[in-house]
Amino acid sequence: MITRSQAQRNKLIDLLNAIERNINITTACFVAAGYQGK
Repeated sequence: MITRSQAQRNKLIDLLNAIERNINITTACFVAAGYQGK
């Protein structure tokens, strides 16, 4: 059985993973745009 604190921690980890994924995608877009600009 998952306790409430474990569930909240899992939610926080999911959120951080999602943010990290978004940052990676944004960075990739900037890099691609930078290459196209040259």
